[in-house]
Amino acid sequence: MSKIVIGESSGKDVRIDLDVLLSTRLLLTADSGGGKTFALKRFVTELAEAAGFSPNSGGFNNYLGHMRTLGFIDYPAPGKVRCSDWMYVA
Repeated sequence: MSKIVIGESSGKDVRIDLDVLLSTRLLLTADSGGGKTFALKRFVTELAEAAGFSPNSGGFNNYLGHMRTLGFIDYPAPGKVRCSDWMYVA
């Protein structure tokens, strides 16, 4: 696949290799306000686009619905998606 840009640090792009991300497990840790929600939203958007989905497409929304059924995500407000509480490391 490719590397996706998930942000920037010191004026340089921060990239994630999708092949590595998809073949391994991801642990995202940070203090409160450390950017976890931003990073996860960016992952979802970039992965959807890399897979050929628009984040607003019906197919993409079907996958979100399946992840909600499995308990991975919640919809705290209209238009907002977040990981379920159990996914956060205490």
